Amino acid sequence: MEQTIPYATLHPRYAWMRDYLAGLAPPGQLPSRRKLDPLDLRVLLPFIVLVDVHGPKGDREFRYRLMGSHHVDMIGHNFTGVTVTDATSPQLLARVLRNMNLVADTGQAFYDRFALPFRDREFIDSERVYFPLAEDGFTVDVILVLNGYPDNPELDRVLPPIRKA
Repeated sequence: MEQTIPYATLHPRYAWMRDYLAGLAPPGQLPSRRKLDPLDLRVLLPFIVLVDVHGPKGDREFRYRLMGSHHVDMIGHNFTGVTVTDATSPQLLARVLRNMNLVADTGQAFYDRFALPFRDREFIDSERVYFPLAEDGFTVDVILVLNGYPDNPELDRVLPPIRKA
């Protein structure tokens, strides 16, 4: 199932990340996590979550490698090193795992938006695009999740220029 992501209607950071990652990848391949430059991503790092993908299709484990500071502030906890299964609320677990498995299976980015229950808050409107990364250019081994909170004016930051390959 390939999804058409409505980049034109989303905050420009999502299209910026799509284009940035495309510039890091060889033609016909996915970009590698090692190609990411934190200096290029400095404005977006607070909203980025990196998730390691372990195991074959049907028997995967997803583990948080890095959680951006703004995302941690919003959810009230840093889940770095914890599996997605252990960190995600039961009512959202199937949805989040479906999204990550879809990205790992297809090598395609995926968009989702839903209200998340957070500590000390009822729900927060949140959206994200899951972007696939692959060390070998083909097998997804990391998912870069770019988060956003549409009701939060903090998101209107100036985006850095895209580095030319």
